[in-house]
Amino acid sequence: NPQRMILHKPSFSSALSLNQVPLYLVLAVCALAAPLCKSVASKAQHARLAGVPYFQEALNLMFDNSGRLLCEPSVSTAQALCLLEMHEVAASHSWTRHYRYFGESVRAAATL
Repeated sequence: NPQRMILHKPSFSSALSLNQVPLYLVLAVCALAAPLCKSVASKAQHARLAGVPYFQEALNLMFDNSGRLLCEPSVSTAQALCLLEMHEVAASHSWTRHYRYFGESVRAAATL
């Protein structure tokens, strides 16, 4: 899936092994991957909703109660926001449209 090319696997794996990946990015990866994991997806009401707990926790770390982004603008922040957007689209009904995190990811990347 070309949208998932926002992570460079060798760089991400290396940073992850050195504990240098922000928790919110790890949670965003888990949110998107959870429906693909049989043991996690089987516990959800619908497989597409299996990542919702990870999604919510990432949002709690990244945004304040009024919806303002708390994270510093960085590549990791932009990556997490893109992954959260993909999760939200996948977990939603096909007739709804969600694009609220892509704008935030562009703003985060633009300040670099």
